[in-house]
Amino acid sequence: MRRFPFIEKSQLVSFAYHSTRIERVPISKQNIDETLSGSKINPWLQGQLTCTNLVMELALNENLIPEKTFAHTTLSEIDWMRRLHLNLMKPVAQRGEMIDDYTLIKLTQVGRWREERHFIAGIQGTIEMPSPFEFTKHLEIWWNDIVEFHNKIKHKIEMPTLFEENDIKLLVDKAYETNLKICCIKPFIDGSNRVARLTENLFRLNWGLPWKIISSDHDEKLNYVDDIKKMQKNYM
Repeated sequence: MRRFPFIEKSQLVSFAYHSTRIERVPISKQNIDETLSGSKINPWLQGQLTCTNLVMELALNENLIPEKTFAHTTLSEIDWMRRLHLNLMKPVAQRGEMIDDYTLIKLTQVGRWREERHFIAGIQGTIEMPSPFEFTKHLEIWWNDIVEFHNKIKHKIEMPTLFEENDIKLLVDKAYETNLKICCIKPFIDGSNRVARLTENLFRLNWGLPWKIISSDHDEKLNYVDDIKKMQKNYM
C-alpha cells in the first residue's frame, strides 16, 4: 500500500524560514512567531506556510503524475505548479501594491507563466535564462521525463516494502534534479526557486520520502547554488 509520510509542523516552519532566507529575504525567528500568531503577518512567510500545506494536500493525489507519456505535453498538465506560485507570491504582490513597491512582483504576474525575459547574475557576469518561448519547451521535456521515470518505478512506490536502497536513491536524486531544473528554467518572473524547492518536496511526499529542508546556512546554501550553476549549462 502506498505510504505518505507524516510531517511535523516544526519541519514546515523551518522549511519556510530557510527557503525564504536562501533568496536573501531577511527573515527572523520573531517574524515566524508573529506570523504564526497572526499579530504581524510577514507576506513572504505567509506564502511559504500556505504552500507547505498545499504541497501536503497535492501529494496525496496518487494520480498527480499520470500513467502515460504523451506525444505532446501541454502546460495544463502541471497547472498545480501555477497554483503553488499563486499561493506563494500573492501575499508578496499584495504588499507591493499596498506600499507602492514596484520592485516586488505584480499581482498580474502571480500564478502566471513568465512572459518576460529573465536575467540573473552568473559566474562571468549577467546571463539570460531561457526565453518565454523556450522555457515552455524545457518544461515539457522535463515533465515527460518525470512521467516516464515515475511509471518505471511506480510498482515499488505503491508497495514500499519492495524498496531497495538504490530505489530510494533514485527517487531522492530525481526529486532534487527537478529542484535544480526548475531553478534554471525559471518559469515565473519571480519565485521560481522557491517553487522549485516546494516541487521537490511535492514529489518526495508523493513518492513516500520525508520532507526535505535545504538550509540557508552558508556551506549548505553554497553547495546548493553550485549545483544550480552546474545545471544551468543545460539551459543557456
